[in-house]
Amino acid sequence: TIENVGKAGDRLIRVSSPVALTVELHSMTMDGNLMKMRAIPALDIPAGSKVTLGTGGYHVMMTGLRQPLVAGNKLPLTLTFEKAGTIEVSAQVEAFNASADADASAAGRH
Repeated sequence: TIENVGKAGDRLIRVSSPVALTVELHSMTMDGNLMKMRAIPALDIPAGSKVTLGTGGYHVMMTGLRQPLVAGNKLPLTLTFEKAGTIEVSAQVEAFNASADADASAAGRH
């Protein structure tokens, strides 16, 4: 979850990580039974609000992993905002769950 406690809106314009060759911002929507996932150039973070990234909506897509991701480890991410600049964060790597993954695939998530 990204929270903008400022009085002006901002935009997340880039995400990077040393564990992946590329990291993209994506949006996912359902149009009937059709999942539409698209790379987006930026993510607006309105003033005084929160935007949550996760399955079934806005998320980060990593490709070209340089090492396997291990459940329980922290994943370093660099978030670059139009106004706030660069912020270093970490995300918890969660275990793969086959039944949850099947449910996610059925709902068009990944």
